[in-house]
Amino acid sequence: MKIDTHQQTIRLICILVVITALFAGWQLRWVCDDAFISFRYAENFASGKGLVYNEGEYVEGYTNFLWTCLLSIVSLAGGDLPFASQCFGVFFWGVFLGGLGFREKRIGLAAVLGAACCFHLRVFATSGLETSMFLACIVWLVRMCQLGNWNMVGLLGGISCLIRPEGGLFFLAGCLSLRIDGKWQHVFKSLSMGAIVLIPFATWKLFYYGDLLPNTFYAKAGSSNWKQGFLYVGLFFGMYWFMATGILFQIALLKTKNRRVGILTLVLFIGLLIHVTRVGGDFMFARFCLPMIPLLLIAIDELLLHRMTDDIYLWASFAVGGFVMMSFYPNGVDKQDGTEFGISGITEERVWYPAEWQKEAKRQGEIAAAKLQDTDASVVIYGAQAMFAYYSQIPYVLEGMAGLTDADLARKESRADRVAHGRKADQEYLWERGIDLYIDFRIGELTHGKIDSFRIIDFGDGVNGVIHCYRIPLMEKLKERGVSFQDFPAFLDQYISSINDRPPEVVAKHLGFFQNYYFHHNEDPIRESAIRSYVSQMVNGDL
Repeated sequence: MKIDTHQQTIRLICILVVITALFAGWQLRWVCDDAFISFRYAENFASGKGLVYNEGEYVEGYTNFLWTCLLSIVSLAGGDLPFASQCFGVFFWGVFLGGLGFREKRIGLAAVLGAACCFHLRVFATSGLETSMFLACIVWLVRMCQLGNWNMVGLLGGISCLIRPEGGLFFLAGCLSLRIDGKWQHVFKSLSMGAIVLIPFATWKLFYYGDLLPNTFYAKAGSSNWKQGFLYVGLFFGMYWFMATGILFQIALLKTKNRRVGILTLVLFIGLLIHVTRVGGDFMFARFCLPMIPLLLIAIDELLLHRMTDDIYLWASFAVGGFVMMSFYPNGVDKQDGTEFGISGITEERVWYPAEWQKEAKRQGEIAAAKLQDTDASVVIYGAQAMFAYYSQIPYVLEGMAGLTDADLARKESRADRVAHGRKADQEYLWERGIDLYIDFRIGELTHGKIDSFRIIDFGDGVNGVIHCYRIPLMEKLKERGVSFQDFPAFLDQYISSINDRPPEVVAKHLGFFQNYYFHHNEDPIRESAIRSYVSQMVNGDL
């Protein structure tokens, strides 16, 4: 009777913890800029344009197929995607916590308390991303492995791959873990169950996008950056130092009857650790390391349950939660100082994308949408501008910071100065792609004073940008709608009228720019000939 009383107490505490954690997650709600890429895919899918970022351009620029499809249903119903993503996030946050507590006989309170007390699990529960959905799937997969339910292991393994590509690691490790204390036929049946999900999906991807790997792999994970990766992982475990002790619990489990859990969580943890370290993490602190947390917490929980009676386990669970809360926030990771932020480019993502920027993105996006609607304008966006692109509904958008939505840019050589954002589209690439405009939302490029005044474009109400390619039909339409900019043909007339006062070598340099900026996009032989003839005279020595 005493054991039943303790179990009832643990069950009640677990329920209260989950409710409190759900509330805390909702209180921290925000939307990451990356989420707006998935939102645009979802809206295009719902509107019949296909699962694409730009209509007619089949590039897999997301890493969350199932999450994007779920959001497309909301879009089809006319729902608000940022809000819906937060609601889904809280729901799967609860499913995740439920999976941590689920066991055949005794509730896993220590794991639930540890997760609920983890600040970044609460932060990313409602970030607009698929994080909580993925975590929920993998924790239930581990629980099904623990129970030896090969059908559910295969099914959840296949589903996890549809949520994030890293799910493949969980799928394979989960299926192979069934061989421990089991039979090979269970492994084959589990793999077959997952194959029922994955083979049609892989076939569709190959047919639809022409590649099994998402474009984001080439944009962000195709190269190695071990030094930055060690820093990223080090900062994470420097804060969540108690989580690192979970490795010892995993090893200790290998000598118990729960060795399947110990082997599975240890193999998965090491695999994820190597993967995150190799790719260099990212600029968002903690997010890439979050899937490691349930693996460590489950191992801690299982060993405590194996060694302790209910009354002692109850107090040990509170100790786990307390130790997780005793986290030392890295000094400087949340620094926001102009263009410099965080530690070596690693920062607190929620601080980097506050709610006021989303409101401003919507305001500026709607202004730009009114001016650019029914045009064939193409725009480049850089970091922190995906939310603007989503609200502006611009027909063609090039993600120019990493090449997430552009297969050619994603495969270019990466710069070494910023992890996962090393393939920035330069001016030559924008000319090559025929990109018309850059809107200066948030980045503040115009304040640097490096842009020629004749390239600046003003949409009104604080929305301005830079012209990359001056196409007369587009610019005339924008002028009719009240957009202000330098009439470039008139600028050329002034330039030509004073051309004899300019050094010939400078004119030659200007001609190269004018060709990419204007002459390649418009029929203007008279003005081009006037400048070219001056340069030609210089070459022939007539001047």
